[in-house]
Amino acid sequence: MREELPAREPTGGPVSGAATGTVTVLLREARSGDAAKRDELFRRVYDELRGIARGMVGPEGWPALGLEVTSLVSSACARLLGRDQLDAEDRRHFFFLFGRAMHDVLVETVKASKTQKVGGDRKRMVLMDAPAEEGGTIQADVIDLRAALEEFRAVDPEAAKVVELRYFAQRSIRETAEMLERSVASVRRDWAYASAWLSERLSVD
Repeated sequence: MREELPAREPTGGPVSGAATGTVTVLLREARSGDAAKRDELFRRVYDELRGIARGMVGPEGWPALGLEVTSLVSSACARLLGRDQLDAEDRRHFFFLFGRAMHDVLVETVKASKTQKVGGDRKRMVLMDAPAEEGGTIQADVIDLRAALEEFRAVDPEAAKVVELRYFAQRSIRETAEMLERSVASVRRDWAYASAWLSERLSVD
């Protein structure tokens, strides 16, 4: 049985640089339709969103496919802000949604590109360049990875949340534990299990 810890506002680590408590408040106000608060929210998190994009495509982006860090963030914003209100329920959900939107852009870009043809050089990407003590790196085609994650979510929904934050929001083990309000040890176990499962699932070309 997984640990259930009391709800708390995460503190410390790189995430605190975005003023996590303030981000939560601004998100709530933005969801109520306050455009000024929405603009302030994005000013505060813009660098962090760029960091997520950089983790997905690298500092140079994917020039061959016309994708750069800035364009990836802009495309994700366009997808999620074409509405009157934000749909994110909290800070964790906010960064997950943006990471997921970025991955959607990557998947669609690869599908539309000529490199997707049989025998083409399909773009490979890293799931998370995790520190050695926290497990290895998973490398997979962006489309294959999406399919594998959908399968894994049906196997273990809680461990899938860990993978989604590690990949879509580019969080460390400790940051993931804070955002899920769980212990570092339990998140590390889930990451190890998910890494092994996904590596096996994605090992067949």
